[in-house]
Amino acid sequence: MVSIQKVTKANFHDTAKLEVHPEQKTFVAENWYSIIEASFEETYHSLVIYADNTPVGYAMYGMDTEDGEFWLVRFMTGKEHQGKGYGGDALTQIIEKVKNLPEKPARLRLSYELENVVAEKFYAKYGFEKTGEIIDGEAVADLWFER
Repeated sequence: MVSIQKVTKANFHDTAKLEVHPEQKTFVAENWYSIIEASFEETYHSLVIYADNTPVGYAMYGMDTEDGEFWLVRFMTGKEHQGKGYGGDALTQIIEKVKNLPEKPARLRLSYELENVVAEKFYAKYGFEKTGEIIDGEAVADLWFER
């Protein structure tokens, strides 16, 4: 069973230790860095992805105070846990969480490295569509929520 939970003092170390495969390292920031970043951004939420009681990934979402949009800022599954469906289950839960926020955002945005075709296909599978925008060298994709 996959669940998403807040990063806490109790799960910080296990979350920070999760890594992607060496060839994926240029695609996502280290978890420890993201957790620190989230602690300085009041609108960001830092989450641990669990499979049963084992931390298997990390995600961060929140409202960008500059554009007022909700973004999936980070999303990763640890290398030893990839390909087991955990990421998809966690992404579905995050989408539902954002969709049902009191702010009622119209969409969830994300970006990924242009050469990360695996991410492009993964996010498209969950309804994210490329916008044609490039921000800081990354392709932007949006998931629009029906109202």
